[in-house]
Amino acid sequence: MITFISVYIHFVWTTRQGENYLMSPIFRRMVGEHIRRNAQEKGLMIEAILVQPNHCHCLIAFKTNQTIEKLMQLIKGESSFWINEQKRLSERFEWEKTYYAVSVGERRAMKIKGEIAHCALTNGKLPECLEREWRKINGIKRRKWRVYKYG
Repeated sequence: MITFISVYIHFVWTTRQGENYLMSPIFRRMVGEHIRRNAQEKGLMIEAILVQPNHCHCLIAFKTNQTIEKLMQLIKGESSFWINEQKRLSERFEWEKTYYAVSVGERRAMKIKGEIAHCALTNGKLPECLEREWRKINGIKRRKWRVYKYG
């Protein structure tokens, strides 16, 4: 008997303190291609990725032997190391330790994939639905950080 699992996770993570470190569209494309290639070498299935100046959207087809924490550790840790190796930024690059992850159904996953592809064609301008999601994520993050930092 063959097990079939169709689970997609939409990840969003930010640069340290939401700084606009990745301003160059060419370098952002290089970062996205590197993340995709590195993930593929590690057996991860990235359906779509969009690197913005201060955050990244990534749609991953989730496998049964993976954990969300391990996926983020592999992607964020290795990519920040690679970005620093390129010596294209004036200061040390880091991704924020936190991230947003939400499971999406196949229909929504294909919509997100299309929206990310659309962004690549429109020089990184987020479609309104991804922009709304980004604002929501940022609001959640700020509220949680206030609780974490200030009790």
